[in-house]
Amino acid sequence: MNKNEKPVSLKIPDKIKSILAQYEEIKNSKNAYVFLFLSKANKKDPYDIFVKTRNATSLFNKYLKRIAGQCEIDKNLSNHIARHSFENIAGDAIHPLMLQKLYRHSDLKTTINYQANFIHKEADEALDAVILKNLPKGMEEQMSYGMLGFVIPHSVYPEGYHCDPKTPLPFMNLASQKNFIAVYHMGIYAKKELLDWFTTAYKKHCKYKLDMGKSCIRFKKMNDIPYDLIGELTAKMSTEEWIQIYEDQIKRV
Repeated sequence: MNKNEKPVSLKIPDKIKSILAQYEEIKNSKNAYVFLFLSKANKKDPYDIFVKTRNATSLFNKYLKRIAGQCEIDKNLSNHIARHSFENIAGDAIHPLMLQKLYRHSDLKTTINYQANFIHKEADEALDAVILKNLPKGMEEQMSYGMLGFVIPHSVYPEGYHCDPKTPLPFMNLASQKNFIAVYHMGIYAKKELLDWFTTAYKKHCKYKLDMGKSCIRFKKMNDIPYDLIGELTAKMSTEEWIQIYEDQIKRV
């Protein structure tokens, strides 16, 4: 059963079968749970089942983080993130009827509306293109902190990022989240003049209220992303200027 209290039937891959076989050896009855985390739960007590399920999920997330460390994955993995990763990967590549079955949605409209939150392909590609076109000389594109990143490579700045010298100095990042696309710009966080310029210019390019944090600019309406403004923002700060600001204001803290 899942959260919708509907029976679930899934084809099990061979690799999963080999894992499940290990649990079969320690089951003490045919009616036992597939995984034994709930074997001591009181089946008549919903709260006890809830607590033991929550504890099992926490343990699962702990093991995921260990695996991430061994694989040198710097993203904070969890069961919840794994689900959203599938939804992002699925995008518009899997037929909605198949997704409806996988999500256990009773109404296809629910699936379509839900999956629409993750389909930002055109906007992602457009932002990537405009940032690359305006990226200052000396910077390059690569994966950074689990996102598409625009960094100053070690060949230009050998010291790298002070939090982890193995990581090149970050400048911008692009992340597609469930309900929005986020553009991260370290220069906005570090240089007030740049922030003031951007917030003023934004009003001339977009009719919606600016949604941003210290370095994160969030766009929820894909059709109203001010691409020209993002391109101009990208080119506003040179590689040399960002290195100088980073060393003067951030690295020394």
